This record gives sequence, structure tokens and C-alpha cells, in this order.
Amino acid sequence: MTEASLHRIDIARRVADAHATLPGFAGAFVTGSSAEGIADECSDIDMSIFFYAFPGEEALMQAKDTLDPNPPKWILGSFVEEEVCLSIHLEGIETQYGVGTVA
Repeated sequence: MTEASLHRIDIARRVADAHATLPGFAGAFVTGSSAEGIADECSDIDMSIFFYAFPGEEALMQAKDTLDPNPPKWILGSFVEEEVCLSIHLEGIETQYGVGTVA
């Protein structure tokens, strides 16, 4: 496992921890080059976060703000449809995470 992968996994834990306090949190996992252990200094972070019941836009954005107070680089999907993906920057690393329900 590369040092860059380990660093990105540590950042992903921070993202998971920021969401773990929300009601209905089910779990989180990392995918992509970080999970494979082959990330380098140019790699982003890809991850998913799941809830038993979707916490809603306000709660999710508050959790995001504890990590990065800036607006997301992009948002895909829909808070209303309970499937959304956000891109933020943590320590200069693009961190992309999808949020949905286990259903």
C-alpha cells in the first residue's frame, strides 16, 4: 500500500466520521486507487456513505461544512431523490463521495 493511499484513507475516515454522527448512519467505504493501495499524489478519493434513512440536505451539508466550509466543487444527483454525490477538497485532495440509503 502506497503512502498516498494510506493518507487518503485517513482523510476518508474523517469524512465518514463527520457523517457517522447523523441519525441512520449505516456505514462508509472507500473505492478506487486508494482502496486498491495504488494511489499516488495526483489521486483523488472516491467513497460512498450509506444511511438507513436519508438524513436530508441540511444535515448532509452541515456535515460537509465541518470538513470543508467552501461550496462543493460539484454536486450530482438529488437530495430530494435521496441519492447525491459531492466533490470537496480536503488537504488539497479532491474528495468525491456519494450518499444514499442502503435500500
